[in-house]
Amino acid sequence: MKRLSALGTLAFLTGAYFVLRYLGLWSENDTAVFRQMIFNMQQAATIDPPNPYTHGYAYQALASTLLGLTGLTLKDYLQLYSPVLGSLLLALFGYVTYARYLTSRTQALVAASVLFLVPELLFTVLRGNHEKFTVTLTLLAALLFLRLLTPPPGASPVTHRVTWGAALALCFFALNALNLFFGSTFLISLTLTLLILLIANVPLHLRLTRTFFLTAAAVVLGGWCLVTLDLLYVYPPARSDFSLLTTASQKLLDLLNFKSATFNPYTAIQSDWSNPVLYQFVTAFRWVLLGSAVLNTLLEFRAFRRAPGAPDWTRVLMAGFFAASLVQLAAAVGVDLLGLAAGSNLQVRLYSYVVLWAAPQFVLFVVRVSRRITVPGGPAVRGAALLAVFAVLLSSSVLKSTLDPVLSNRWLGYHPSEIQAVRTWTQHSQSSSIWVGIDTRIVFAYVAESGVFVPRFNSLSASPAERVGSGFALQSPLTLSNNRIWNLPLPELLLGDRIYDNGTSQILWRHPLTQFQR
Repeated sequence: MKRLSALGTLAFLTGAYFVLRYLGLWSENDTAVFRQMIFNMQQAATIDPPNPYTHGYAYQALASTLLGLTGLTLKDYLQLYSPVLGSLLLALFGYVTYARYLTSRTQALVAASVLFLVPELLFTVLRGNHEKFTVTLTLLAALLFLRLLTPPPGASPVTHRVTWGAALALCFFALNALNLFFGSTFLISLTLTLLILLIANVPLHLRLTRTFFLTAAAVVLGGWCLVTLDLLYVYPPARSDFSLLTTASQKLLDLLNFKSATFNPYTAIQSDWSNPVLYQFVTAFRWVLLGSAVLNTLLEFRAFRRAPGAPDWTRVLMAGFFAASLVQLAAAVGVDLLGLAAGSNLQVRLYSYVVLWAAPQFVLFVVRVSRRITVPGGPAVRGAALLAVFAVLLSSSVLKSTLDPVLSNRWLGYHPSEIQAVRTWTQHSQSSSIWVGIDTRIVFAYVAESGVFVPRFNSLSASPAERVGSGFALQSPLTLSNNRIWNLPLPELLLGDRIYDNGTSQILWRHPLTQFQR
């Protein structure tokens, strides 16, 4: 119980740090989008409002319900409470699921802790979008799938299958309602897992019954029926996900036909991070995690093939989940390199779900290695060393997941005076643009504070090409610092062009030099 409390404390402190790092004044793309999506659903009082979120509706409905029950404002929920909720859900459902698959509470606790060492996953559950719940339901679906396949002694097989099958179907439906794309990718992962187990001839070596695979196949078939039902009848806007999957499949076929890459989203590393060497150090654990997980997966399959009837068949099932998710990740990299019009960097979106199964494989690999080598020093020394390594990895993970200015050139935080300046500008301008810096920090911050994008046909310019063309510019200590990092000074505006000043942030205006300028 003490160890579980320590995991909960770790999760709470991680979420709290994310909030306190910017004193609750932070925003980013998905948080800004869902700020609008939730507001639109509240105003329209329907799951299909004008300009809906096309991938799902459940998160907006759930958030609206939470706001109604608690009396919280939408801004406070997204910026103050959502990160803590996401980290707590990750810890709780990670531990419960791993405990069932690993049959060791200690290993499950360590595996759930390892999740917090992966900044990509951490950022996914801390920000204000639906993924804190899609990650949770993915873990829950895997847990329910295992419970369905393992009836307790003396239980009625029919009652057991109906009960847990209904629970799993409800979980599938909720996952699809949150985001049909991620619901579909989990079903693809489940389908691939069964194929991998069949190809590896695992059923023969584990002496799994015919009923086992018939039940698993029925789950997969039922899951795809639920996807079709949601796609065609429950939430028609989600049909855009079908186009996304079709496009991704076509891109993958192009890759198999040896078409050359037309786009490389991974080059952003060169500019988005302040120090490439430091970035490689911070992200080095991902390669250790994936490498260890791959090795352990191969060892698991080899062990089960050599020892027919081995009792811990749940571990090979978990290894199958990891192998299946890794196949999807490899396909996503190929799709990214060929350019996916419906989105960008598909690998980033799928990597978090690969980590869910890489973490327990990593723990099992460490256990294997520790049994074969002798580490000098007593238990106290080894424990202190492991704790020190964990602290370093956790610190680097938190730095990257919060996009700390020490590491990242793209910042999350903003100052209220900046939003006050932009709001004043929008009230006195129409069909105009203002330069707010090269990153989109202020664009998303304005949505976080105001709930809408800039009104009156105005626009916030945040690209190098628009820096010179914009007639106005926002100047603040944060924008000056960030522009300096990007080696982009403000447009050449005279001090006399300062038309607004609230003491911290200013609005600068370029005097028109000809009749064609404004």
